[in-house]
Amino acid sequence: MIPSHVQRAFKLKGPSLLLEGGTRDVYRVSDRIVKQMVSTSFENPHTFHLLPWLAEHLTGVDDDGFRLSRPVQSVDGEWVVEGGWTVWTYLEGHAIHTKDLRAAIKSSQALHYALRKIPKHPYLDQNDTAWGFAHEHCFGDRPDWVHPVLEGLVDALYALRHPLPPMKCQVIHGDLNHKNVLAAAGLAVGFVDLTPFWAPVDFALAMFANWMGPRLGDVAVLRYFEDVPYFEQLLLRAAIRMLLVVSHLEGVEGWETSSEKRAAQIVLDYVM
Repeated sequence: MIPSHVQRAFKLKGPSLLLEGGTRDVYRVSDRIVKQMVSTSFENPHTFHLLPWLAEHLTGVDDDGFRLSRPVQSVDGEWVVEGGWTVWTYLEGHAIHTKDLRAAIKSSQALHYALRKIPKHPYLDQNDTAWGFAHEHCFGDRPDWVHPVLEGLVDALYALRHPLPPMKCQVIHGDLNHKNVLAAAGLAVGFVDLTPFWAPVDFALAMFANWMGPRLGDVAVLRYFEDVPYFEQLLLRAAIRMLLVVSHLEGVEGWETSSEKRAAQIVLDYVM
């Protein structure tokens, strides 16, 4: 249930609908999404510092070739109110399908072009979550410790990794999974739950490719992304990032039949 102070702060009117999915309750009220965030909601322990920074910069970003769910200010000009409650614009659409991939890639490129001038926040480099650790090491050196169950695949992926040329980094959507990319008839592709990370711009597409293809067991999907510069090398890093998250969290229960193992093996075979 949405607390009354949240309804007042954001002038929410009308019935609330509890939406499916997510680790915490998310509600829709008319054309607004209401969700309670925690300090690590951005896969970064400084989420409540990053959110106002991101929100302020997104106010100057025009939707041109994409749609983006954006944070909404309270009547007092706050982005977050007591209890970590936030409000975002609602986007029509369904989780992306393979048939929508060409449009999704084009819209992702438009989104990231629009984000290119957002300056780096210092807290993007101060991320000790599993995702921050994995993000750092997928571009940097292999960590000293990798869960023994994962070592073979991690080492095989690192062995295929080659240096990349100098690449300009920027804010990217660091969680472009198939549920965060929305298609709707007659509308540009939409993006929700923008999770800011700092990386080469095309790494966002590599992570999206890993979700849409290997994570779902479909290597053929990767052909849609082959025009992305240095795609194979970025895809390797996306696969390494995924495995290092699992390793850091020691989430190896059911590993032999997991989508993470299947995805890493597909990437390995594809690049080899």
